[in-house]
Amino acid sequence: AGAQLGNKTFIDGHNLWKMISTGEDSSREEILIQLDPPFSDPSKRRNPNFIGQAAIRVGNYKLVVGQPNCSLTVSVEGHEACPYGWLAPNGTIVQPPATLPPSLTWLFDLGNDPEEKTNIASEQPELVTKLRARLESYNTTYIDQEPPDFDPASNPDNFNGFWTPWLT
Repeated sequence: AGAQLGNKTFIDGHNLWKMISTGEDSSREEILIQLDPPFSDPSKRRNPNFIGQAAIRVGNYKLVVGQPNCSLTVSVEGHEACPYGWLAPNGTIVQPPATLPPSLTWLFDLGNDPEEKTNIASEQPELVTKLRARLESYNTTYIDQEPPDFDPASNPDNFNGFWTPWLT
């Protein structure tokens, strides 16, 4: 709102005011949910095994790739269960499947599977390839970020399994 563009000519954004104010359908068909590649400088990685995480939604389909929701604790080789679990749609923490797909790739049809229980990646390889290409296009513009130090006070175990603000 009122920002100066300088020499930037591309704005990655959509005007969603009519959707918010009148309930009109969104103009977005694609939503980048997460893009968290490993640092290009390995010395900055908290977990040297971290291979990255990414998620994108296009229409009713959501693609999730990489280490799901637990980059500090899951090793790629071992696929250990994430100690903090996955965040469920109702806001609670649930345990992930005991075994993860070797490809670390999940595709969900949110129209038919809103709770993301059925991975259809192996049934839709062309769609997985297409959505991975979209993630790669976003990845070309990614800039490494310095992660904050982990604060043990933020652990959901301190709040009956919920992620919640913890700083006062």
